[in-house]
Parts: sequence; structure tokens; C-alpha cells
Amino acid sequence: MEFDFNINMASLKVEKPKFYTDEWEVGYGGSISSMPAYHKGVLYISSCDRHVYALDYKTKKLLWKFKADGIFVESVLNVFDDAIYVGNYDGYFYAVSCDGKLLWRFKTGGKISGGAWVTEERLFFGSHDNYFYALERKSGKEVWRYKTGEFITSYPLLIENHLLFGSQDGIVHCINSDNGTVIWKFKTDGAMPNYVPYEVYDNMIYAGSFDGNIYALDYRTGKEIWRFKTGGAMTGSATVDNGKLYMGVWNGYMYCLEARNGKEIWRFKTGDRIGDQRPLVDEDFVYFGSNDTYFYCLGKNTGKLIWRFKTEGDIWCGAISIGDEIIFGGWDCHLYALNKYTGHETWRFHTSTKQQSKLEIFEQIIIKDEKNEPSLNIEAEGMSYSTDMTATLSGEYSTKSEYVTKSEYTQKSEYTLGVVIFDENISSEILFSFPRRSAILSQTV
Repeated sequence: MEFDFNINMASLKVEKPKFYTDEWEVGYGGSISSMPAYHKGVLYISSCDRHVYALDYKTKKLLWKFKADGIFVESVLNVFDDAIYVGNYDGYFYAVSCDGKLLWRFKTGGKISGGAWVTEERLFFGSHDNYFYALERKSGKEVWRYKTGEFITSYPLLIENHLLFGSQDGIVHCINSDNGTVIWKFKTDGAMPNYVPYEVYDNMIYAGSFDGNIYALDYRTGKEIWRFKTGGAMTGSATVDNGKLYMGVWNGYMYCLEARNGKEIWRFKTGDRIGDQRPLVDEDFVYFGSNDTYFYCLGKNTGKLIWRFKTEGDIWCGAISIGDEIIFGGWDCHLYALNKYTGHETWRFHTSTKQQSKLEIFEQIIIKDEKNEPSLNIEAEGMSYSTDMTATLSGEYSTKSEYVTKSEYTQKSEYTLGVVIFDENISSEILFSFPRRSAILSQTV
């Protein structure tokens, strides 16, 4: 027997605590997901085609390219003392000279995305193996490591001896840069990836969480100063300019808040997620990209659209400004240069292949049942019925006292939230599948 009926979502309430997180899969292709770096007249970019590229900014000619064993995903390049430091999905952290030669590489136990904070003596970065590392900068020799509760996809910030970064365990970690010991931790209800370093202003850092909140924390103590609810996940960082905070969110909004108290000044809506970037504020404008394929220029005081430029793919990474040009990379395998006042394209560079990388993102809601008892737990988007099983869209089950709802995003920005649940105490399979704008329940007995 099969039947469909509409559900009044407003009448359904969550009974269990939730933790918001995500998983993703990225494949080979020419896509660019990391902000370019500029040093001594040379532009450096990394790509999912396994290459780091060096371009002469004046002539726009390729100087060299360096190939790793894996793809570069959100692999932010840091150029320091004529060397380039970058992590890779092959698990290695690389030091490459500014003429493209390998200096050293260090092997971790997992993929590396995000960036490294580099000093004269050391560099600091995290890995998908749940460890945060400190290495000697010149040799790549390990100094210490620090264990988190989940994998790390963040670019740390160093203030004095305070190393600050987020992790998929939902915690902002503050550790001592000398020895890796804990100074403080701040726990949220969602994963805490920050692919660019936290902004710091008036002794506060600003951290976005998958629980939908922007948190302002005292970087010295971890004390919460204020929080602002956005309603969407965040994987980038904020920019503060003249007392105003700018931050993009997965709900498609760019927010402008008062940096000291979190009061909203304006918001601007794009057509899709604003992802792993920090907005660029330059003169009277704020620049950023969206997964709706557009790159935007807004008035920083008003939030009004000045211009927008269309690409052929998602835009995940942030931009840099050189003279009158804004430069950023796109998922469509191109590095773009635009006039920052008009948005007109001045030049572009494409990577070794124009094949866009496969990208699948699964946003998850984990609901824990600490007493390991059956319970019905329903929420506004992506409902679940559970005993002590973990249920996923793939139909694989494991005995855990939590379960996950997943939503798979496509590059067309159309998605369905849903989960398949199997209860060993009843002889039926219940499928909850929820499109973005409606909810239909189908049951087969």
C-alpha cells in the first residue's frame, strides 16, 4: 500500500539535542577553490588538477607549475621568505620554492585542506587525521601535535602565543603555540570549519558555526561576548572594517553587523551558498562570490548591488585586490581578473583541464540519544524516526546511539533533505523525503 499526504511542518518539534555538520566528496578537475596568493609580482594558485601554478602578473604568462600526488582542495597558499607552504589531499604538507622546486614534505594521516599560519621558526596547520601540527618551517620536522575530537579543515590564527582554529568537533580550540597545550575551548552545536583565519578586532575573534550562529569571543579567555543567529551554516570567516563586520553564510546572505555588539545593519541575498571565503573590503566596496555563479560588488555601507559578474560555476574562494583589479578563482577552472569599479573582465587564466571537479556535499543533522532508547525525533527540514540505529541515505546501518539526516547538494543548487529509517521492531520501511518547499511522506507496508 502506498499513500502520500502533506505534513504541517510547523507542528513538528525536535525532542533531542542536535549537532550540525557536513561531509563532502571532491574529484579531479581544473576547479579552483582557494584564494590566490601574490608575492613579488607573481600570482600563485592551487587547483583540483593537482597543480600549483605561478603566473607572472605583468605578462600573464605561466612561469612554472608544481604537481602533487593529490588534488588541492581549499588549499590556501602561504608565501613566506621565498617559499610556498600548502597542504594537499594526498596527506602531505608541502614546502615549495618560489621557482617551483620541492624543498620538503611532511606526511600526516589524512587529507589536508585549509591553510597554515607561518612564522620565521614554525608553521601550524590541521589535518583530516584529527591532529593539529607544529613543524619547523625550514626542515619540516615535527615539533608537536595536538589531538581534536574530529578532523580539521581550518586555517589557524596566531595572536601572541594563542593559536585559534575550529574543528568538525564543534569546538573553537585555543592552544599554546610553544607546546600545543590547551589554553581554552569553546563548544558550539555545529561543526567549525574556517578555511581562512578568524578576524580579530578589539580583542574579539568572530567564528561561524554550522549551528547557524556567528560567535564573538574574547580571544584571551574564550568568553562569549555576543552571538548572532543567521539560520545558515558557515565555512568562511568575517572581515571587520571601520567597526562593521561582514560575513557570508550558506543561506545565501551576506551580513553586515556592528562588530562590537552583533546588531544587524544590513543583509544582501544571493541565489545560493556563500562559502569558504572572507569578504574583501576595499575602499567603499565589499567583494565576494556565491555558488549562484556570480561574483558580487556591494556598497559596504548600504549593501546595495554595484555590479555582479557571471562565471560558469560555483565560487567558493575569496578574492584579492591588486591595483584596480580584483582577482579570484572559480569552480569553472578559471582564474579571473576584473576591474574593481566596473566588474568588466580584464583577463583570465584556465588550469590544465576545463573539466569541473565533481563536488558532492551532504549537510547532516546528528541527533544523539544518550539513554540509547527509541524515540521519534522530527525537525523542520529532514525528518527522522530512530531507535539506537544510525540511518543514512545510502541505506547502511550501524549500531550507534545517534543518527544522521543528510541533504545532498548539487552544483545546480537544487537539493532534497531526507533520510531512510529502518526499525527492527516493525515490519515496514519508512521514507521521509523533503523537497525544499514541500514535505511528502511515502510509506510502504
